[in-house]
Amino acid sequence: MTEIPVIPENSPFQPEQRVWLNGFLAGYFARLALPDSFAATPAPSKPSIPLLILFGSQTGTAQALANRIARQAAARGFNARVRDAAEHEKIEWRTERALLMVTSTYGDGDMPDNAQGFWEWLQTETAAGALSHLRFAILALGDRNYAEFCGAGKKIDARLEQLGANRFFNRVDCDVDYEAEASAWMDAALNAALESSPELESGLVTKRESVNLPLNSSTGSTNGHISAATDIGSTTFSKANPFPAPLLKNICLNKSGSGKEVRHYELNLQGSGLAYEAGDALGVVPHNCPGLVDEVLHALRCTCA
Repeated sequence: MTEIPVIPENSPFQPEQRVWLNGFLAGYFARLALPDSFAATPAPSKPSIPLLILFGSQTGTAQALANRIARQAAARGFNARVRDAAEHEKIEWRTERALLMVTSTYGDGDMPDNAQGFWEWLQTETAAGALSHLRFAILALGDRNYAEFCGAGKKIDARLEQLGANRFFNRVDCDVDYEAEASAWMDAALNAALESSPELESGLVTKRESVNLPLNSSTGSTNGHISAATDIGSTTFSKANPFPAPLLKNICLNKSGSGKEVRHYELNLQGSGLAYEAGDALGVVPHNCPGLVDEVLHALRCTCA
């Protein structure tokens, strides 16, 4: 892995500025230095089922979902490998059997930057010859405020079908509040990938062996679904159920007299199961002091009276 550069202590920066810059460099270079396969898959004692997970991501959301799918897939007996859509030319497509793709849509129906080359490749004769045997399923992310809602996912889904690939599970189009639909799709798509796998049909693996839990376990449903509790690194916290993180540091990085205000914040995520990755966004939900609210409302009533 590439060594992450740091700002030396004798550099012409204030300590707070140096902390902020080092944090920025750590996030930026950590993302650049990610290996070809993001999901660490333990070596199974029995034959595993190959599964390629491809992501097209503009801000990191689709990439994070792809990694979640890989963790769940590994728990079910898949040899799950996560790849960036920009690396499509490095993939031996003729040897791949099953593809799960998660892609966002950029702008009004356009491909995210890292998936544009993949989309152009799908229009070539080379792709037509390499993908006709493939089984696939698409998870599309988008925003219904745009006319071309989930346009990238819809286009890739339709194009793979045109190339002769076999859709083993239907596409799901997720709005900005994607968590519930995406989680349900992951669960059902992995079950469908397992049911349609040649390894299961040939008897190399069995459905019961492919899941690391007894089928009647209290943490897994009778159809072999894996609950969130068994998804390594997953969490019950989401946009709908935010984690209340304590604020540890709040430092202004600008000198007095500056025309703008840039701040360095540090939050305590202990116990949340969350981990920061470069490109992540932070949602801030402020709470006003009840006493101050009452005071303002009282003043407004007096003014209106």
